[in-house]
Amino acid sequence: MDLLNRTLAHKMLSPSSTAPTPSHASPRNDLTMDFTTAAGKHLCVRMPLTVFDQLSLHLGNAYKANCWVTVRCSEVESLSIEAIERYVNMMARTVLGQRRSLTIAPRIEVLLASGLALPYHLED
Repeated sequence: MDLLNRTLAHKMLSPSSTAPTPSHASPRNDLTMDFTTAAGKHLCVRMPLTVFDQLSLHLGNAYKANCWVTVRCSEVESLSIEAIERYVNMMARTVLGQRRSLTIAPRIEVLLASGLALPYHLED
C-alpha cells in the first residue's frame, strides 16, 4: 500500500505523467483506460466490466481500481507490452483469488495507445 501512496503522490506532483483518464465502457461491455506512465509510455488498458467491478469491490471503489491498474502497469513499464499485460493479468488473478487453472479467465489487454483510434477521442 505504501508503493501505491508514493506512486499516487508522485503522479500528482510529476508534470511528465498524467492521471488515468476517466474510464468508459465500450459497446462490448469492456472498460478502457488511457494513461501515460511516469516514463512517458502511453498505454491503453481494456478489461471486461466484470473484472473491473470485482477489482472495485475488492479495493473499495472505482477510483482505487483505476489507480491499482495504473500502478501495476507502472511497476513494469520498462518491459514489453506483452510482459506488462501478463503481469497485470497475473496480479489481477492474485488479488481476486482466481486460480490459474480456471477455464474461463477474463483477459486484461494492455496496448500502446499511440496510433490507437479510441472511439471517444476527438481529432483536432
